[in-house]
Amino acid sequence: MVNKRFKPADFQHETDRKLMDTLINGSAMDSVRKYLAENNIEAVFNYYYRSSYIRVTRDMSPKLADMLERGAEMFGLEKPPILYLNRDYDSGVSVSGASEPFILFSTDLLSRIREDRLMEGVIASMCASIAAGHSSLNYTMWITDRIAELLPIKAIPIPEVLKQALTGAASAGLHKWAQWRTFTVDRAFYLATGDFALTVEQIMLQHVSGQTKERFALGTEEDRYLPQKEEFFNLNGLTNAAQAVNTFFQDDPWLPVRYRELESFAKGGGEQ
Repeated sequence: MVNKRFKPADFQHETDRKLMDTLINGSAMDSVRKYLAENNIEAVFNYYYRSSYIRVTRDMSPKLADMLERGAEMFGLEKPPILYLNRDYDSGVSVSGASEPFILFSTDLLSRIREDRLMEGVIASMCASIAAGHSSLNYTMWITDRIAELLPIKAIPIPEVLKQALTGAASAGLHKWAQWRTFTVDRAFYLATGDFALTVEQIMLQHVSGQTKERFALGTEEDRYLPQKEEFFNLNGLTNAAQAVNTFFQDDPWLPVRYRELESFAKGGGEQ
């Protein structure tokens, strides 16, 4: 790990910051925050996580506890975030929480990380994500997706203005932001590790098998994913247009975009 200290201005992507500012300062989001505060929704939220997932303690894993401490220190957090594990095979790693931020790690992803350097980079990038303010907006996203499932609607009526906020521009903006925030996480991972190839590996971690990862030599001069990435950005003609459409159903079209953005950030020296 790189022995440096970073602030959000060193790694947060410009569009990520603009989207966050728009969402945080919007009137719809004001309605959401007011509603959550008045109805003590964070307590419901915290109970859901504490009752559903396993909290990792130092006694359980001193190694992970040390990684959390180093990541928190590197990215300026006052204290290490809480780490929870869940058994969701469709998820990876994320941050959430309003007044008490935490990292949520799927046991499936945990089992796929075989080296400490990769794990330490992932943990550090999640600490950076919290430092950038992602945890509070992720908390709001969770509410917009789950509020109808978790709350007794008749006991706590949802006002019409809130319904509009949850299903309208604010909700759409939150899910758009969910993509752009990945740039910030990738930049933070790169700054924390100083390793470009390892950063590309973490981008692909949830999308390719271990065998594919080794065969593609991701992030190196022999990287076999690069031609696919370039083809994605240089499609033309009807045949290629059809191929581009198919990528949205068969592959993750955001991966080449993330890869290109990381290349640009790394070539610029890593800090802006």
